[in-house]
Amino acid sequence: MSCGEAVYGSLAVLALLLVTVGTRGFFLVPDSEPRLPHWLRRSFRHAPSAALLAMVAPEVLLSQGHWPADWRDARLFAVAATVAVYLWRRDSVTGCILAGTATFLVLRLGFGWI
Repeated sequence: MSCGEAVYGSLAVLALLLVTVGTRGFFLVPDSEPRLPHWLRRSFRHAPSAALLAMVAPEVLLSQGHWPADWRDARLFAVAATVAVYLWRRDSVTGCILAGTATFLVLRLGFGWI
């Protein structure tokens, strides 16, 4: 490695460090909490569930980027079982997880569904 490459590499790492610290530390600079409009604060309540849905929905509904061609897809029935347990007992997160996992495993391993 030449001296010029080492300098450029060091400058790149320094630039990345400054950008990272600047963007993450920006919220630590003000003395008081920034005032956000009420509609924006209210919409932040839905951000975690929206992010979870954005991650889970494609994994459940798509198979390698395509809709499932067969109705015997264990993921769909596992989601249906999870939703049913949630609607039955809204306070049981563990019950939802166990119902979905058990349904998926029985259909996938027991019956050989996709």
